Amino acid sequence: MDKFCSHSDVYLFVSVYKNYTFRYHTFKTETGIMSQETVLEDEKKIERAAYVLKAVAHPLRIKIIQMLNENKELNVSTIYKNLNAEQSLISHHLINMRDKGILEIRRSGKNIYYFLVDGAIAEIIDCIYRSKVLA
Repeated sequence: MDKFCSHSDVYLFVSVYKNYTFRYHTFKTETGIMSQETVLEDEKKIERAAYVLKAVAHPLRIKIIQMLNENKELNVSTIYKNLNAEQSLISHHLINMRDKGILEIRRSGKNIYYFLVDGAIAEIIDCIYRSKVLA
């Protein structure tokens, strides 16, 4: 199935098949033509993108990302109380996302505040919400 999502001048077009391989396409963007060679050179970026998407592929993690996107930074207590979940479960997800480079921390006394390394991950989730996949 083919998916297309755009944000500014960035266009993503990937065909995913049952065996989970990617077929690369040459396509025209507003700024020029992206060749198969260019996409293949970005194999590490594609692998990293898949790694990040897997890291956020959980309902609680998506909720945490949305909360952090709206509030910029929050401590564990605020997050688990707002999500009505166990503190240990939320801590597990926060640590996992931090280990994968999605979140970072700021210490203030005994409190640890989590924040998104890059707000673009929240934009990707918003793009998924707007896609026909969820319709």
